[in-house]
Amino acid sequence: MRHRPRKVWLGRFYWKTAKRWPLIHAFCCGWGLFIGLGCFFLWYPSSNERENMVLRPLGVLMLAGYGWFLASFIFKLYRGTWREHCDSRIAFFSGN
Repeated sequence: MRHRPRKVWLGRFYWKTAKRWPLIHAFCCGWGLFIGLGCFFLWYPSSNERENMVLRPLGVLMLAGYGWFLASFIFKLYRGTWREHCDSRIAFFSGN
């Protein structure tokens, strides 16, 4: 049995938009990197150790994840397979 996400309309909308305007995807990845940097470096000094224990690993994971998404995007754009990737994601979210 194949996993089918619940918010299929949202996924189809995102990937159709990303297919038409690829810079939207790059902007979303850049925003994730920006938030990840904020979590990692904790822009304000905090004495709360529990907050630091959660935010720093979250920042590292966001930097790794969104960095991977951005590198994958650039590689797919360079190879010319971005439209096919978007089509496969749209098909996934349509339940086919």
